[in-house]
Amino acid sequence: MMIFASNTIAQNPAASANQTNQNGFTQADRERLIKVEVTLEQMDKRMELDEKNSDKRFEQVDKLFEQVDKRIDQILTFMGWIIGAFITITLGSILNAWWDRRSSLKPLEVRTKAVELEIEKLNNEPGYRNVIAAFRNLAKDNPKIAEILKNNHLL
Repeated sequence: MMIFASNTIAQNPAASANQTNQNGFTQADRERLIKVEVTLEQMDKRMELDEKNSDKRFEQVDKLFEQVDKRIDQILTFMGWIIGAFITITLGSILNAWWDRRSSLKPLEVRTKAVELEIEKLNNEPGYRNVIAAFRNLAKDNPKIAEILKNNHLL
C-alpha cells in the first residue's frame, strides 16, 4: 500500500510542478531571497542605530530613576516632619493640661490648708470653746440667737 501511494505521488503532475529546475532556484525564489536580504540589511541598520541610541536611553532612564528616588526621599522626609510635629503637638497638649491642672489647684490647696490650720487653732483654744458654750446656753432662752447658731451649724 505504501509503495502504491509513493508511486502515485511521484507520477502526479502537480507534485512535479513544485519541483525546481536543474539549477535549484526559480526566478520567484531569487526575488524572494533578494527581498529577505534587503529586509535583513534594514534590520541591521536599525539595530546599529538602536545600539548607538541605547546608551542615551539608558542615561535618560537612569536620570529618571534618580529623580524618582530623590522625590521619594523628599516625601519620606516630609512625612517624618509631619509625624514629628504631630507627636510634639500631642505631647505639648497633654503636658499643658497636666501643668494647668496642677497650677490651678495649687492655690486652692494652699488656702484649704490655711483654713484647716486656723480651724485647728481655734478648736484648740479654750476661750473659743467657752464662747460657743456661752452662746449655746444663751440660745436656750433666746430664740433669735438659737436661729443664728443653727444657720452657722454651731448648735
